[in-house]
Formats: sequence, structure tokens, C-alpha cells
Amino acid sequence: MRGDRVKNLDTYKVGIDATIHEALKAINEGVGNIALVVDGDQKLLGTVTDGDVRRGLLSGIDMQSPVSMIMKVDPVKAKPDHDRQFILSIMKQNLLRQIPVVDAAGRLLRLEVLDELEGF
Repeated sequence: MRGDRVKNLDTYKVGIDATIHEALKAINEGVGNIALVVDGDQKLLGTVTDGDVRRGLLSGIDMQSPVSMIMKVDPVKAKPDHDRQFILSIMKQNLLRQIPVVDAAGRLLRLEVLDELEGF
């Protein structure tokens, strides 16, 4: 299961120059209901959920606006050495359904999804 999340990580990624529409497509195509905004070095710059898109649209931002207008700039992240139980506790404490895992340089390594972690 973990290999599937790593292999399909590109499904979730959008660049900082992406539109909200492009981020919503990534959200829709992945199982994590999230888009991960990364730079050219795969450093995580932010996250966008379907709720972020809804709030943006309700505030008058249109779908062709840059994703940077609605992304969460400093999302909760996990480290590669965090075990499953620790990641689950972070997710539950912060009411998260998904959490990106990044290395010491902030590069995106994988995405952990609550439903999958609880299913172990």
C-alpha cells in the first residue's frame, strides 16, 4: 500500500504556477482529497483541500486564479522517521485526513492518508 502512495504521488502534485482549477483536478484524481503544491526541487510549498477551494470560491476567487491564493502555506507535516502511530496521533490531534511526509530539506517524500493508516 505504501508503495502505491509513493508511485502515485505525481497525481497529487501541482506547481506554484498552477490554477485553482488544476489543483481541483489533482484533488479529484487522488484518493487523499488534497493537492500538494511543490517547487521544481519537489519542496513542499503548501497544500490545497477541497475545503480550501470551496472557501476561495465563496469569497469570490475564480477557478483560473493562482493556487497560491488559497493554499495553506505552512501545513502540518510528518518526518520520514515518524512511525505509523505517531503520524496517526498528529492527524487526529489536528483533525487531518492526510499528511505529507517531507525530508529535512522539505522535499515531498510521500502522502499518508488516514483511511489507509487506520486500515493497517
